[in-house]
Amino acid sequence: MPSHRTRILIWLAKRFGPQFILPTITGNEKADSNAYDGQPDEEAQTFSRDEKSHARMLSIAANSTGGISGGSVAQLEGRHRAGGGNALRAAVLGANDGLVSILSLVMGVAGATNSNSAVLIAGLAGLLAGAGSMALGE
Repeated sequence: MPSHRTRILIWLAKRFGPQFILPTITGNEKADSNAYDGQPDEEAQTFSRDEKSHARMLSIAANSTGGISGGSVAQLEGRHRAGGGNALRAAVLGANDGLVSILSLVMGVAGATNSNSAVLIAGLAGLLAGAGSMALGE
């Protein structure tokens, strides 16, 4: 459950927009960016780098009027450079598109005919066409 302060910040962001609370969040990140310094644990050093990266990103966001582009976030935050999210996005959208298009095709043919074999053939043909299209597209 979010703290009382977090709930207030969320309410203020909804009421006045994110630019209103961004200086407060940026100040918190800058203060927290040194919290892990001096700890010998390798994981703590990773946290320290992440906190400093967040502080830089929020500082840039606070100084911009139109927000931050995805490319700028990728440059500032190393974990966003891998591109794994793009592959996941393509897989999810591809599966969703494939399911919706085949379902629509089968429903259309089922509404137009009483033949079960025609519905099955249309579904299999759509499945093969979609698989070939996706294979060529990737």
